[in-house]
Amino acid sequence: MTALYATAGDNLQTRTVILRDTSGPIDLTNAASVAFHANGINVSATISKAATFIASTAGSVSVRLDTADLAAAGTYNCEWQVTFNDGTIMTVPEPGKDSLQISAQLA
Repeated sequence: MTALYATAGDNLQTRTVILRDTSGPIDLTNAASVAFHANGINVSATISKAATFIASTAGSVSVRLDTADLAAAGTYNCEWQVTFNDGTIMTVPEPGKDSLQISAQLA
């Protein structure tokens, strides 16, 4: 599982991860799309964004979180939903969830 960190109110927050299963990085060559989803644990907020393929054979994707996505400081459970060309859907990580920690601005 991956931990992501950001600061509330920032922009241009791109996070890149490698999607893995128990065998290692997931080959995304035959994937049509990847979506990032986050639900607040201690804050009433959700984030849903399309992700971008970085290196498909290595399972590398990124998501750009903008100011609106980072408006609510708190802890979020996250997952990545991969849709393959044949219509099958895979949720990563499995089991468990990634985490996103959005910290409040200090200044």
